[in-house]
Amino acid sequence: MTVLLPSSIAASNLPLLLTPLPLAAIVVLVHPKWRHLPLISLLSRYPTRRRSTVWLLLWVTALLVVLGVALEVYHAHDCPNSPVFQFEIDSLARWLYDFCWRHDVPYWVVFGNILFVLRGENRIPVGDTDSDIAIEKSVFFERFPSIHNFTALAREDAFMELQIDVHVSYLPDRSMIQVFTDEALRGSHADIWLYTPEGINVTTGAPQFLVNADRTIRAKKIPYHEIMPLREHEGFFLNTPIALPQNPHYLARAEYGGSYMTPLTTRLECMENVWNGYCFYKTPVTKRRFILLVNVLSLTMTLLAAYIVPPLHQLLIHSTKKRKGSSYHDDKPSSERSDNADEADEFLSDKHVV
Repeated sequence: MTVLLPSSIAASNLPLLLTPLPLAAIVVLVHPKWRHLPLISLLSRYPTRRRSTVWLLLWVTALLVVLGVALEVYHAHDCPNSPVFQFEIDSLARWLYDFCWRHDVPYWVVFGNILFVLRGENRIPVGDTDSDIAIEKSVFFERFPSIHNFTALAREDAFMELQIDVHVSYLPDRSMIQVFTDEALRGSHADIWLYTPEGINVTTGAPQFLVNADRTIRAKKIPYHEIMPLREHEGFFLNTPIALPQNPHYLARAEYGGSYMTPLTTRLECMENVWNGYCFYKTPVTKRRFILLVNVLSLTMTLLAAYIVPPLHQLLIHSTKKRKGSSYHDDKPSSERSDNADEADEFLSDKHVV
């Protein structure tokens, strides 16, 4: 889906871009020039709430910084998914190619799979998430009278070839069939895109276009002659002969632009791999270690900032220690306490602000 986004957005480090927001909120809460604002003045009347808010914003800032740095490291290594995930999508893709040959289903590779073949690669890259083939919709339903029939044959064939149960999901609004290795996790999968002929070429009598209008596809309408007739067994991928469209370079250029031969992994794709759980797929120990490391680093950064930055130290550490020795209650407005008790406001004086 990132193919539809501007490259400037897809390539950006979103956590680092968001970091100035909580940081700006901290400055507003701490700096005395902003204390007259309605919301800030309300918080200033309740020092405990104000300190809690600053602590939270400080932790969010640290968390975004840690996640942003982690994203850069992950992106530098091409955003790899877990080894289990990688093995499963390779096996599933290879099985699907062979399944189509065994059942005489004419297909052609699309999207990322075309790129990998044209670039001379022989396996799905570590950061990719699936395999993609396309079939004419009418041809598919000639071979398989119903989705139920296809599901039964696919499950039987996959169990014989891979010794696993596969799960089929049909998305009619997207003209797509997804084959998963794990129904619950919805992780490694293969996509079958169903294309519909449209228009008639008055010269040849063949369809004018093959169309799939899914929202994630850029080139929704491909000239029929750029795909048909298929170049069967002319491609080789995952140590398996595959079928190519008549002009694979046209399809790649239409979908990915003129630089399609240059491998590109965007940071947004990396974030999708993490968000969808592909990088931790069936590796719970690695996931727990990552979560623990992120929390430890973000909390450490939060405490360091609270102790090192003078205005934050005055508000979060110094005034808190003083209040622990006081008999006054922070949950009352400062107007209801004596001036001597309102020591949390000391940090707002100009002499404490750098």
